[in-house]
Amino acid sequence: MPKKTEPTARPGEKLYKIGDMTVGIVPRDRIRFRRDNYRKMSALQRDTLKASVDRFGFQSFVVVRLEDDGMYGLVDGHHRLEELDERGVKEIPILILPEVSATDADLGMLSFNVSAEVDDSALVRLLTDLQAAGVSNAEIAKHATVSERFM
Repeated sequence: MPKKTEPTARPGEKLYKIGDMTVGIVPRDRIRFRRDNYRKMSALQRDTLKASVDRFGFQSFVVVRLEDDGMYGLVDGHHRLEELDERGVKEIPILILPEVSATDADLGMLSFNVSAEVDDSALVRLLTDLQAAGVSNAEIAKHATVSERFM
């Protein structure tokens, strides 16, 4: 069995080993799109992503694979990376998948993008609680990917 190679930080990179995973911050120009994203965001979804980043900052890693040429190939986080690009962010938080083949990275791209079904009752309780807490319908709509008319 071949020995696993661990990602080694290059200049401008900060990598940290946590269990079997490696996370860190790398320059944007070290990440490339491996494939086009087969999921498209609506304008409403894009506005929700922007509102989330505006309010809470960037709260998740983009998931990458260390490619044979030393670049990081994007597996999950296409929309988030595009949002960071629009903002001119030059350092990107990444989670590096443990040594995976290109095929496994493609399978990961599929499985990481599964959308869950909405539990209507739980959503209504959450929206009602936010309204009771004084959050405006416009603000709730912006974060819930629903229209103000729905609210």
